[in-house]
Amino acid sequence: MRVVDRMTPDPSSVRPYHTLAAAKALMRAEGLRHIAVIEDGKLVGILSDRDLRNQSGYLDCTKVNAAMTPGSDHGRAGRQHRAGGALVPHPQGWKPTGRRGREGYRHHNDD
Repeated sequence: MRVVDRMTPDPSSVRPYHTLAAAKALMRAEGLRHIAVIEDGKLVGILSDRDLRNQSGYLDCTKVNAAMTPGSDHGRAGRQHRAGGALVPHPQGWKPTGRRGREGYRHHNDD
């Protein structure tokens, strides 16, 4: 089986300046445990349900960039925390082309 056969081609994402409350609402609505954090069309991090739990009580006043795992560290963090999926890079750079994992998701564009 190829990775491309299991990934969702147009994944959802949030922006670093969104609140954790907004990210949690999107993740809950789409049944996600992880979501890409995109800025200027580039992957800058990944936000997990664990990140949200660690900020419990502060979701309305905390921005995504304060809780996410930075983009360069998401692979290492995924191995340490047994992530349920992986972001798949676009051939021209870190554009969210797909995500492999149990849950699929769509692109979220609200800029």
